[in-house]
Amino acid sequence: MTGESDDVEINHNKNPFLVSGTKVADGYGQMLVTSVGMNTTWGEMMCHINRETDEQTPLQARLNKLSSWIGKVGLTVSFLVLVVLMVTSLGILKIRVGIRNSMVARPRLMI
Repeated sequence: MTGESDDVEINHNKNPFLVSGTKVADGYGQMLVTSVGMNTTWGEMMCHINRETDEQTPLQARLNKLSSWIGKVGLTVSFLVLVVLMVTSLGILKIRVGIRNSMVARPRLMI
């Protein structure tokens, strides 16, 4: 099997091996299974493909760095917003408490 869609003649003297899924188009044939699973040609190809996917492509490496940077910037901005809101709310509370205290401290004259 060469991967082509055209029929290919196999010579049992030169290359007696068949790949999984090979179909006899004309004539007859006998075969003996010599390997299965990862020991077949297909299994070896899949094993090589799986090993190569563990490495990152340059694009994936750059995208990982970018996403990490975006995450750090987002965390920093959210922390700054939290600090600003806390300072603002505490400042408003102090002003309101100060107004209430000044109103209580001043005696009102009722005439």
